[in-house]
Amino acid sequence: MMKKIVISVIAWALFLAFLPAPSPALAQGTQSFFDIPATYPEYPVLENLKTMGIVQGRPDETFGPTDPITRAEALKLILKAAGLPAPVEPFHTSFTDVASDSWYIGYISEAEELGIIHGNPDGTFEPNRAINEAEFLKLLLTAANEDYANADVGTPEAPLAPDVAPDDWFAPYLSHAKAIELICPFMDGSLNPAETVTRVMGAVMIYKYYIIRNGSDMEILIDLADRHLDAAVAMLDENNLDMAFRLSNCATFYGALALKHNADSSGFSAAQDIAYALHEMIMATYQSSIGQIETAQAYAAEAETLADEAVANDSSRQELADKIHQLGDALLAP
Repeated sequence: MMKKIVISVIAWALFLAFLPAPSPALAQGTQSFFDIPATYPEYPVLENLKTMGIVQGRPDETFGPTDPITRAEALKLILKAAGLPAPVEPFHTSFTDVASDSWYIGYISEAEELGIIHGNPDGTFEPNRAINEAEFLKLLLTAANEDYANADVGTPEAPLAPDVAPDDWFAPYLSHAKAIELICPFMDGSLNPAETVTRVMGAVMIYKYYIIRNGSDMEILIDLADRHLDAAVAMLDENNLDMAFRLSNCATFYGALALKHNADSSGFSAAQDIAYALHEMIMATYQSSIGQIETAQAYAAEAETLADEAVANDSSRQELADKIHQLGDALLAP
């Protein structure tokens, strides 16, 4: 038990002490993965994680962002993020479905010894099954030694989310992840714990956890906020409200984190305000689509106010502010 505690603390101390900086690849505009162009919203995330040695591409130099990530792959990603050294033989595992010659046995052996994983009641681990969000968050938060024991999981009358009951095994993990803003609810308040985690989703959760606990270069945060704003606007133009909402959540996350470390900067304040303005306008559009007109108008009015505040601090936000006003005026019209 002492070995487990000591290794876990040392590993995550190394992880959190790693000073974030713009990666050389990012600074030079290099494209490390053929399927991740510089215009991709998560381009800076993947380039920085690659520079930090946490993610790698495939032999054909692609990343496969939308491909599901397996339980074994997720475990390897999280252990590498934790700064643990490469597994060293001999490997031992109690799981009946982990072959002794599999590429992942070292990671599973290490994680089992550290108490990070326990597997299924039938003695299996299912290493090649796609991992879902609840499972990924449990792995990440357990490996990080996060204190989620007292997480507010809600009540039957007032649950954490429509799809998360207080007695669900994953409720504490999702509650804690939501509290530290590692995840955000969907428009209907759901958290979608059963959603399959893709390779880019796993990488982003690792990166977000890292910068939540350790901060990041401000230019990267603003760049990420703006990238996700642009992508959210594109999805809104296509009337893909779900994706627009998720992208706007990312924009508000990065903008708020930048402002947190630069509270006196009008530029960072504008970035956060315009991100929240778009977020509120997407909510207004959604509420209107389900017939909640008064609620939609309240969101629209707030969005227009935030857009004006953004422009007052940074005139470069005018174009998006005009779009928000155009959408808002249509909803606010008598």
